[in-house]
Amino acid sequence: MPELVVGSPPRGEDYFGQEDLIESIWSGLDKDNILIEAPRRFGKTGAMYQLLDYPREPYKPLFINVEDTQSADNFIIELLAILLKEHQFQHAIASLWEKTKGLGK
Repeated sequence: MPELVVGSPPRGEDYFGQEDLIESIWSGLDKDNILIEAPRRFGKTGAMYQLLDYPREPYKPLFINVEDTQSADNFIIELLAILLKEHQFQHAIASLWEKTKGLGK
C-alpha cells in the first residue's frame, strides 16, 4: 500500500491544473472580497501563493502567517507591521497611526 506523503504547499511550476480557480479568484477580486473555504489539504494555501507569486495590477498581495494569532488586536498589529515594511503603504499607515493613536485614552 502506498504511503501518503504530505509536503509543503506547491509554488511556481509545482502548482498546476488550477488555472480556472486562479482566474475565478482574480475575477472575484475585481468585484468584491472573496472567501476561500475548504477542508485541510485542499489547496487553499497553494492558490494564495499563486496570487502572491504572480500578482496582477493593480493588486499588491501580501503574506501574513496568522496561524498563531489569537485575537483581532494581534491580527491588526501583524497587518500594520507588514504594511509598514511595504514602501508604498508607509505614508498611509503613518498617517492613519497619527490620526488614531489617541483613541485608546
